[in-house]
Amino acid sequence: MGRVVGLLGSRLARLSARAGVAVAPSFGFENSGRVTTASFEFHLRCASEGAVGEVMVHPGSGDAASHLKYAHWRYDWRRELDVVLAGRSTLQSLSIQPASYHSLSGAAS
Repeated sequence: MGRVVGLLGSRLARLSARAGVAVAPSFGFENSGRVTTASFEFHLRCASEGAVGEVMVHPGSGDAASHLKYAHWRYDWRRELDVVLAGRSTLQSLSIQPASYHSLSGAAS
């Protein structure tokens, strides 16, 4: 699946460039819901090479209803939360400023 996502991403980047739309690179889609410390740190290092980038993670604990509704995703939200919290020193060493979509929501207005 990683190769297909890469091809689609490359195509989207070309179409966006033609339309004059800036696209920030995104890392970690292929590990969604199953991020490990090693994959998180790898994606952080990749993202740190540009001015802006997204590392896709889904940290949290989830409630019973969410676990039931999204069981087919097989996401491990709690482990991803632990990985993100443990990765704070890597964020600092790479001078990465974390943000969420919520924290960016006022930027467009």
